[in-house]
Amino acid sequence: NPGFEGPQTNLCGFGADPVGWTVIGDAGVWRPGEDGQCLNSYPDGPPEGSQICYTNAGPISQTLTTNLAANTQYTLRVEVGRRADCCQQTTYQVQLLAGGTLLSEDDSLLTLIPGSFRTSTVMFGAAPRHPAIGQPLQIRLIRGTPGQGNFDHVRLESAPADCNNNGVLDHIDIAQGAPDTNGNGVPDS
Repeated sequence: NPGFEGPQTNLCGFGADPVGWTVIGDAGVWRPGEDGQCLNSYPDGPPEGSQICYTNAGPISQTLTTNLAANTQYTLRVEVGRRADCCQQTTYQVQLLAGGTLLSEDDSLLTLIPGSFRTSTVMFGAAPRHPAIGQPLQIRLIRGTPGQGNFDHVRLESAPADCNNNGVLDHIDIAQGAPDTNGNGVPDS
């Protein structure tokens, strides 16, 4: 349910917890419409499908059936929205975890524009001896400042990070295209 399309709710309606996601607090699915059909929150409508996820309090999370694997690059992308009409969130967090360990996050790196969504990208390269190897991956979406958090189109991709196949995630891999997620020229471990 990466686009929060289930359960289906009526146009302009707020609904129950999104299928497959764990909600803490006041949150659920919302079908905001487009072109002024409802509150004119998002003139262009949702980025994917017809519904989004909203949270007025508490995080939204999903624990995956996939475990963190060594020598693997993970890229998490989430559309983060800011309503045009009211309740505008200006800060947020998009987090990638494994077994409860925070691997990487976007802690309000984007400036959110009223009435639109922007793509948050979180990347993590798992070194062979990372302590969370084998733990289930988890995605967590958190509303920041007072206002309503809006999220849509969640996707997590993985690819081998050991570009030269030497069994080590090192500076050679970064030079060959494995992302340097912390910007220091050394792979995350």
